[in-house]
Amino acid sequence: MNKVGIICQDEIEVVGNCKYNNYRLALQYYLLCKLVDVKSVDDLDGLDVLFIIDECHIRHIHVWKNINFINAVNDKNIKVIVFNFTRIYRSVLPWKTDTQDFLNQFKKITQFVGDVDDAKVLKQTVINKCFMSKQTVLPVDDFDITNKQGTIYLGSHSMFMGRRDRLIEKMEKAFDKNVFITDHKLSYKDYICKINRYKFIICPLSTNKCIGFRFYEALKLNSIPVQEIREDMRPWYPELEACVPYNFPADLNPRMLVVVDNSQKYNNYYLEDYFNDISLINYLNG
Repeated sequence: MNKVGIICQDEIEVVGNCKYNNYRLALQYYLLCKLVDVKSVDDLDGLDVLFIIDECHIRHIHVWKNINFINAVNDKNIKVIVFNFTRIYRSVLPWKTDTQDFLNQFKKITQFVGDVDDAKVLKQTVINKCFMSKQTVLPVDDFDITNKQGTIYLGSHSMFMGRRDRLIEKMEKAFDKNVFITDHKLSYKDYICKINRYKFIICPLSTNKCIGFRFYEALKLNSIPVQEIREDMRPWYPELEACVPYNFPADLNPRMLVVVDNSQKYNNYYLEDYFNDISLINYLNG
């Protein structure tokens, strides 16, 4: 088996970054090997493959985004596989293209982008998805949807997310003010326990055109994601049949919130299954 390294600095107590640990667990289970934590160029010795989980995360940038690290990876002929989570091209964050230019200096690289528009630009047919790992244990006991009620939006807000203002305004008017702006200040346990009380979980788009981790958390909790989408996302995400979709915050109203027939279909489909379906192992050996 190849010796495999990973850049994945877990922050399980920070809402939104639990997905990194989720990838670590899924890769270990799928590859049946121990992953070597790479935190500097000194950790590259003997590696055949290096996974980077979210190349744009600031702690990961500090590890890989320098010419000495890139040259060392290339000199050692290490295959790099990147799971991307943020829009690269036409992003509201212009430094993303600079990061992509650095990334492209790796000689042997496969990048699974998360944004469907980026996938079109790069002519890719496979995208990154944030399914839950079989090994990720959610810190709740009761997953029974019949014990849940109401609708919740819990998340962050920033100057780059103008649609969130309209979503929050709509939620406060139409959904009993179940709006909680936490800005990543809850522990993961507190976050999961909070959203697990609700039958419907609002999942807005961020600055990307992709489905986020919250969608898959909602499915695992046996809640129903209410997912903001754009119509051209549907071919990329067959799992959208398990949600209540909406296009813009103005479309939201309590009457649209009904239990979806296919809401249980993806409860037992995991990130490891997705790795298998996309033949991830072939990218390691290719």
